[in-house]
Amino acid sequence: MKNVAGMGAAVLLAAMAVSGQTDTAARVFEVASIKPGKPILQAITDGSFIGMAIEPGRVRIGQMPLSKLIQTAYGIRKYQLAGPDWLLNPQGPSGFDIEAKLPPGATADEVPAMLQTLLRDRFHLVAHAAGGEMDTYALVVAKGGVKFQRKDPTGGPKGMAAGTGTFKMSIVPGAGTHVETSTITGLVDYLSPEGTLPLPVVDKTGLTDEFDIKMDIPPAGITPGAPIDLAALREASMTRLFEAVEKLGLKLERQKNRVETIVVDRVDKTPTEN
Repeated sequence: MKNVAGMGAAVLLAAMAVSGQTDTAARVFEVASIKPGKPILQAITDGSFIGMAIEPGRVRIGQMPLSKLIQTAYGIRKYQLAGPDWLLNPQGPSGFDIEAKLPPGATADEVPAMLQTLLRDRFHLVAHAAGGEMDTYALVVAKGGVKFQRKDPTGGPKGMAAGTGTFKMSIVPGAGTHVETSTITGLVDYLSPEGTLPLPVVDKTGLTDEFDIKMDIPPAGITPGAPIDLAALREASMTRLFEAVEKLGLKLERQKNRVETIVVDRVDKTPTEN
């Protein structure tokens, strides 16, 4: 998924796509099957595939809500999507399982455009690009420079696995949260509103390589048996998060920035039949 700082060209292309002004030679999935997903707890119990994986000759998507499908297709985050409440805040089982066959020679970079076409054809998606200035946190390189290393290009496959997202997170009782990612985009995804921080995070680091980024966030102190002050707990958690980011040689600065959005004018709750 593209980061917010680089969204200008991406959203311009998205605007062309949603308005129907796409290149007539644009690729599409050869075949695509869309089925309602299971309730999420049942899917987890059954070991069903959850997420998105781009494999040789095909794309698999499991248990993905319609709103997330749109975000994936247009390279945006949750706060960059506007539309009806039922879409943004779905109630009950609302995910879809998709199996799609890629045309010969198709690359992973072409998949989002194919997904856009699928949404227009099967869910009758109509949307437009918009945007405006809002309060954000800008992620910048601190004065002393970053304190993590570039990834060894011979050390294994690039990037995080397609089915696991752009970062990996684990919570260790008593030790706090451990986050790993290979890109600044992955770090921004973790920090973004649907993850941790209350405001959009704009990547202004200028770092586009692959890195070995590991961040440890200590737990906010809670005294067993003592009343919990939620406001104080949130403040302590934010302080520890900012300190963890600074240990990476980065900083979060409060700024006004333009944030592009995709506004959904119309979309069906269920797709046309396979």
